[in-house]
Order: sequence, then structure tokens, then C-alpha cells
Amino acid sequence: MMIPQQKKGIVTFRDQRLQFKRNCNLALDKYDFSSILNMYNVNEANSALVEVLCNHFEAYCALRRVTIKSTEPPYMSPVIKLSLNKENKLIGYTRSCRRNSTPYFLSITLVTSI
Repeated sequence: MMIPQQKKGIVTFRDQRLQFKRNCNLALDKYDFSSILNMYNVNEANSALVEVLCNHFEAYCALRRVTIKSTEPPYMSPVIKLSLNKENKLIGYTRSCRRNSTPYFLSITLVTSI
């Protein structure tokens, strides 16, 4: 019996979670649109507005890449996979910090006054 090969697929998506949308909206609230509103040519104003919106969207809703395997469960969406990868990276970082650091009880120095 042959085991089928795992197919890897790299999924690219915009991270449009609520906190990133909120940050984008706050940045757009602070942006000064007076230069666009004062343009006489409608086509130039439209292209300038689209450019500003796209630049903000790209800055605050970043493009993410995740590898999805065919053997993963159907509920594993790219956003969930991204969150799990971040959590696993954080757990590995804290474990390596604990491994490389001195235990707390050994780092205490006694100060005695004479």
C-alpha cells in the first residue's frame, strides 16, 4: 500500500482581522484629504483617492503567506494556521529563554550590612 504524498500549497491572503481594520480606519481619519477634495479633474481625484486607500490598506492589512497541507483538517483556515504558527513560535521562544536563563533563586544576591 502506497502512502500518498502530502501536497503543499502556499496560500497568500490579506490579514483583515478587526484590529488591523481598526488601525487602518484610525490612520485614514488622521489623513488630510483636502488636496484630493480641491482637485478640479475628477479622474485625477479618483486615482489619487484610490492610491491613498490602497497604500493605507497595504500598510495596515499586511499580506501573509501560510503553507496549507492537504492532510490538515477542513476547519484549518489560513487565519487559524497563522495564529497557531505565531503561538508555537512564542511557546518555543519562552522555552528557550527558560532553558538558557539562570533560575530565580540562584540569581538573588544577599546583601549584609556590617
